[in-house]
Amino acid sequence: MSVRSIKINCKHVYESGSKYEKEANDILDVQKKLLNSYSEIKKIWPTVDGHNFLVSFDNHISDLNKLVNFLDEEASILKGSALDHNQVDNDFFEKMKRSDIDEYD
Repeated sequence: MSVRSIKINCKHVYESGSKYEKEANDILDVQKKLLNSYSEIKKIWPTVDGHNFLVSFDNHISDLNKLVNFLDEEASILKGSALDHNQVDNDFFEKMKRSDIDEYD
């Protein structure tokens, strides 16, 4: 059985995770603005049609949480993997430096 490894650019993977986090935060900001609009719509459209619209609108606003959660989870995975992979690379590099020193003693 052969062991295969994948070389990744830890910095780029970590930055991708950070971008996911930023996008999640941006969506949360939009969600807050939508909630403010919800309150205003409720005040100016107090009819049955307004109520029906607001039910759908509220569902849409709530569904944004699924997207935010997904982005946050993926960001954690990417950033954690980048840090773990980087640590393995650093450990391997240190072992190689030590083995080079031992070889020439």
